[in-house]
Order: sequence, then structure tokens, then C-alpha cells
Amino acid sequence: MFAMFAMVLLFLQGAGAVVPAVSELDPSLYVGRWYQISADALVADTFELKAECVTADYALASDPTYGTIIKLVNSETINGKLFNITGYAYIANESEPAELSVKFDEYVPSFATGSYWVILLGPVVNNQYQYSVVSDSTGLSLFVLARDVADYAENYASTVDAFLADNGYADFFAPIATVQDDCTYAPTLVQAFTPRASAFSSE
Repeated sequence: MFAMFAMVLLFLQGAGAVVPAVSELDPSLYVGRWYQISADALVADTFELKAECVTADYALASDPTYGTIIKLVNSETINGKLFNITGYAYIANESEPAELSVKFDEYVPSFATGSYWVILLGPVVNNQYQYSVVSDSTGLSLFVLARDVADYAENYASTVDAFLADNGYADFFAPIATVQDDCTYAPTLVQAFTPRASAFSSE
């Protein structure tokens, strides 16, 4: 499933609701564990088909080519089995800090790069953004992420739902809830997974 995920994000060109990325993003407030609240049909009905307990873990690292990067581990459970994919993201243009480029460690040729656009950010609590809405440069994909599933539902869901409705995320692009019940999650230490490029070192 993750192979399809990587290939779709990197190579499809689409006609989704392309929403601009936010103007400011502090990577140090973005790191840590995220729980996927929802995703659109491109995600939920294809490479995350039957996936539950989906998480993303991010950690800062240094790279000789891109400077500061964000290492990533995306995890999901399908039929009781845990799957993950690793990679890294970097800011290609400092004037657009929320328009990140992504490279994966498996399934995709090393020269291929995807896009990861943060189009809405929640408030900062305990030095962490509390939610993030992510799409890409084509507007095809949609991911809603939160630090805490229950807290998101109580305090932030209505704000995000209104934002998505106002920006055309309906029909095929409407959010589909991700199951986050009775989960046994992957380890939270992103450093436990070694990216393909050995030049990375944790900060």
C-alpha cells in the first residue's frame, strides 16, 4: 500500500482544490507524533485501503545538501499487521517554508520528489502545533493530522471542517475518517528507522 502512496503523490497530476500553503511554519514545532484524523478518497480508498491507526512521526536532522531536514516515519495497521515507510522532507524555498519537498527511502526512485504542503495549522501548545491540514501542489491529496485524537474532536474539529468546506474539499476530496480505536501504535522514536542516505545525523 505504501508503494502506491509514494508513486501517486510523486507522479499524478490532478485537478483538486489547490489551496495555498500557510505563510509560516516552524519545523521545531512540527516534530513528534501525529495521529491521522482523516484523509480524502485518493488516500483512504487506495494506498490506505483498510488501514487503521495511521500515524506520522517527524524528527529534525541535518543533511549536507539540504541543511535541516525532517525525517519521517509513516505507519499504519492493516488486518492487524503494522506497516511503515520512511523518508525525509526539506524546505526547498525558504520564502515558502510550508511548501516542503519529500523523498521516500523505498519504492520510489531516489531522483523523484513529492510535495507536502501544510495548508492550515492549529495553535501551539507545549511547543507543538496541535493540528495540521496537509495537501500537495496539485490539490489531490488531503491529510488531517492531530496530536491527540480526543482533544482534536473536542476543540478543533469544527474549525477544520469549516476550513475544508470553504476550500472545496467535498465529494471525492471530502475527508474520510481514519479509524483510531483500540490501536497498538508503532514506536514513537523516528530515529529507530534509518533513512537510505547514510549522511543523515540526528540533531
